[in-house]
Amino acid sequence: MKGRAQYVICAFCGRRVPRDKAIRTVKRSFTYFDERVGIKHVGTYEKVWACPSCGRHRGLKDLRPKRGRPKKR
Repeated sequence: MKGRAQYVICAFCGRRVPRDKAIRTVKRSFTYFDERVGIKHVGTYEKVWACPSCGRHRGLKDLRPKRGRPKKR
């Protein structure tokens, strides 16, 4: 991407990172059962962004498909 990229906020540390450097990942909310009402609340998936240092620390992989990635030399 040429020019200035938009900033996104890291979901883990709160750092502002350019969108082209950030790692997009999926965060899952918990599933729980409400005993008072008798309803099971199903967790949802949420797309979040992580900075490179948090991604390296947590071992996150980017969600881009293999075909969209640059080729290795």
